[in-house]
Amino acid sequence: MIGAAVLLGVAGQAAAPPAAPPPAGWREAMVRHDTARRIAADLPTEPRRFRFQCSVAQVVRRPYQWVPPKCIEARERPVTDPERFAELARVEAAAPEATADDRLRRTAWLRVMLLRASAEPTSEQFRTFFFDEAVAATDLPPPPLSSGEALRSDIVFAVKPRLIEYPRQALRAFAQGQVDLRCTVIGGGRLHCESMTPYLPDPLVRPDGSLGSQDRFHLVSAAVRSALSGIVAPLTTNGRPSEGLSFTFSVSFRINE
Repeated sequence: MIGAAVLLGVAGQAAAPPAAPPPAGWREAMVRHDTARRIAADLPTEPRRFRFQCSVAQVVRRPYQWVPPKCIEARERPVTDPERFAELARVEAAAPEATADDRLRRTAWLRVMLLRASAEPTSEQFRTFFFDEAVAATDLPPPPLSSGEALRSDIVFAVKPRLIEYPRQALRAFAQGQVDLRCTVIGGGRLHCESMTPYLPDPLVRPDGSLGSQDRFHLVSAAVRSALSGIVAPLTTNGRPSEGLSFTFSVSFRINE
């Protein structure tokens, strides 16, 4: 089983030195932005802070089995009993999103699950950690102003986007498909990209309180990493200034068995 990530519309790329890695913090910024999009109408002006207690993934028996991390809203006293924690995680998973507060808490929970609760398993011992997460209107900044639309084939890359390794998690799950990003050229030829392909799992949570399948998240994350590694040349193939132009950046993920 071999996975291939193919950049679509590569015509017009210039010879260039090796691509630099994406800027630091790109993944957290993407998660904060995209989770804020789902509750744009509820985002508070002042940050709302939430605290969670999370269990780490653990090896429980041979053959090795991974227990997905789970998070619950923190209590006054930490939950130290694994069975009690598991029950509370199931309650958390079934919690409705009827009010703005519900949606804010679920958004903070999503961020903790995607960004924080990823400690490597070390033993069979039940271990938990605490994480704080804030949600605010500043998590959804306005996109850069666009001076117009361009075809992907019109864009010239002075530094080519880095070809990316097929995400191992997605490969194991046989996840494939095309990821489309809307990218705008900003200062210095860098790109500001937002995903047009939703990655939030549906349903968001499983009955046991763990996060739903993250297959699409890993594909979108890899596509964004590729886009941000490139630098656009000052002019397009037809001589237009590239800064401010918006275009669709697509990556096709295919599995060849």
